[in-house]
Amino acid sequence: MRRIEETFFRLKKEGRGGLIPFITAGDPNLDVTRQLIVEFAQGGASIIELGVPFSDPMADGPVIQRSSERALRNAVGIEEILQIVSEAREHTDVPIVLFSYYNPLLQFGLERLAQEAAGVGVDGVLVTDLAPEEAENFQSALSAQELDMIYLVAPTSTDNRLQMIARRASGFIYAVSRTGVTGTREESSKAAATLVARVRAVTDLPVAVGFGISNKTQVDEVLGYADAAVVGSAIVAEIEKQAGNGDLVKHVGGFVRSLMEGAGAEGRGVFRFERHRKMETTTDKQSDLLRDHADARMVTAQPNEIAADRNQIVQLDPDHPGFRDASYRARRNQIARLAMEYQPGAQIPDAPYEA
Repeated sequence: MRRIEETFFRLKKEGRGGLIPFITAGDPNLDVTRQLIVEFAQGGASIIELGVPFSDPMADGPVIQRSSERALRNAVGIEEILQIVSEAREHTDVPIVLFSYYNPLLQFGLERLAQEAAGVGVDGVLVTDLAPEEAENFQSALSAQELDMIYLVAPTSTDNRLQMIARRASGFIYAVSRTGVTGTREESSKAAATLVARVRAVTDLPVAVGFGISNKTQVDEVLGYADAAVVGSAIVAEIEKQAGNGDLVKHVGGFVRSLMEGAGAEGRGVFRFERHRKMETTTDKQSDLLRDHADARMVTAQPNEIAADRNQIVQLDPDHPGFRDASYRARRNQIARLAMEYQPGAQIPDAPYEA
């Protein structure tokens, strides 16, 4: 199992969402970047995105643009970034994703990048300006090294395009919360929740939401409907504010920790069924929740009533990445019947469920 897949599987088992901090590699310098990777990992970050500095970051707002300018003044490129990842790997195995424009990767060499990135412990690559239709060669190079190719989707993506991206993507899907460039905002976009629901209709890959997520309230809101929240500009802005401060790493690490406090821990039920192989098991003391994503009809059962069958349910867990066989529907129906037994007369979505 690849590290990104394993991370989301663990988050699901723990009944919580993930936080994915973004920083521009080399801002303010490479040594601080290495320290921040370790700090974020020790603080509980689920995945870390390392931005590759680029001279024309057209998808980024002014905060990240300035961070790229600072990194480029330090002559930071792919080779230096891979070295930093290698050094950080001595202290952490948190998944690391390179977030880049296509030009720096092409200049470095796609086959070379895939080989060297895998060698130092990079887990995936997201290319902001490479269309999926043109990514076949690069994706093949990454797949050969067991690296994930992560794609962006936006509120403007058509259903056909979402289906095409879902077929090609691995690791997770990055859902852009709004149109436009990166940057902080005061309120979360309702379009993001709609987009995530559309993505879930075509894939069981985890979905992370980014662009404009800047505070704990927004992180919590995003984790109400997505698997992870990506925070970039707000963290990069903190780095910029702390320039020259000897406690920069500690301060920025504290800011990231504050975003994760209790992330996704509330309101999760013991069961949540969805159309695409989703089940959560948590220690939530509130009512258990069994929900079919297709029609949102709910069934509740008390935690103490279900506890006696927890071992059996774990054995039937359809959330496990290896759970793909034809007996899935029968097993899920069996779990549904258990819930029905604990609460007679409750509404259960019509079986057989769609696998």
